[in-house]
Amino acid sequence: MLLTFTNYLIINDSSQALNLATNMAVQKAEEMRKVAMTDFSQVQTLYVDPAPKIFAVDGLPPTSAMGSYTIAPDDALNPALYNVVISICWLERGGRVARGEDKNLNGVLDPGEDLDNDGQIDAPVQLAFAIARR
Repeated sequence: MLLTFTNYLIINDSSQALNLATNMAVQKAEEMRKVAMTDFSQVQTLYVDPAPKIFAVDGLPPTSAMGSYTIAPDDALNPALYNVVISICWLERGGRVARGEDKNLNGVLDPGEDLDNDGQIDAPVQLAFAIARR
């Protein structure tokens, strides 16, 4: 009975973290969209140029969650289109299990973290979209 109760607590914590991470990823995507619609040239200044491309996840401690993103022009022939991927990784309560490939939550794929060798941080919460000049 105690084991069942403990498992429910773990599932509840995981669900809460997933909800917070999803909401933060959507907020970041919406922020980028608004910048692109207001002044597309600011996309380069605010999102493409800065390094590292990381952000805190509201509601989760900064030592246990980190958001990161990649943004790049679609191709050299179309500088008015950027491909974006937002990923959010986190540690469960007590740091037991890391969720996502960025095990140390630094927003960078370190040696041994890229399990599928695709050069991109894979995470339970991941949004991929494009930003275009209108």
